Amino acid sequence: MNGRYRVVGIDYVAEALRYVRAPKVRGDLRRLPFPEKSFDLVLCCEVLEHLDDSMYETVLSELIRVARKYILITVPNNEDLNLFYYKCPECGTKFNPFGHLRSFTLGKLRALFSGPRKGRMECLEAREIGPVPVRPQNVFLSRFRLEKFGHWSNNPEAVCPNCGCFGNSARLPLALRLYGFALRLANAVLNPRKIPRATWLLAVYRLERVKEGPFSRACAGFAPSFERASKGGTKPNGRTSFPAANPPGG
Repeated sequence: MNGRYRVVGIDYVAEALRYVRAPKVRGDLRRLPFPEKSFDLVLCCEVLEHLDDSMYETVLSELIRVARKYILITVPNNEDLNLFYYKCPECGTKFNPFGHLRSFTLGKLRALFSGPRKGRMECLEAREIGPVPVRPQNVFLSRFRLEKFGHWSNNPEAVCPNCGCFGNSARLPLALRLYGFALRLANAVLNPRKIPRATWLLAVYRLERVKEGPFSRACAGFAPSFERASKGGTKPNGRTSFPAANPPGG
């Protein structure tokens, strides 16, 4: 950071906080350990898609509670959760290997804080971020491989949310793994060219009582920063620098 803003990071996992080089707190998104209106800007990147129904509304309310002026959110763009999943070899549970539980479109992101209870927030900007070259997936081959082998690609870090079983690629016989590789190769032949696709969505929200000023214009400028980061195929993450929160008294 350039010293203009104070930043506080939060995560539930202590291991993740080891990589945060700013003041940090271990905490639960459902009960953020901060007073109301603690931050000029609340930054929530690649989080909402991981929340189940029991947490989702509570987390959105907490973001509003601790935000004094603005909220910036990023999520994957229109992810097809039914096309890309794993099937646990132990219990048969189907799950997203990245732990994604919900999908977002631009329209859904714009209306994220709509409704009487959350109507204090207005969306300043919502846009697609990218493009990133992505190879299209043949739906027939994808369905066949997912049902036959339980996964599309090898990911030993995938963990079943039901029984805790780790990725199933190592459990497949060599012949089936080679067969799965042949199916992926067939997809590459059917779709030889990668197509540019906006992989993420970004939205900036403002408390309705806040008047537009330099800070709001800076928030709107985050989108081009994410654009530049994504053009090289790099996912926006904690290493991307943004003007950030300013706690009271900071």
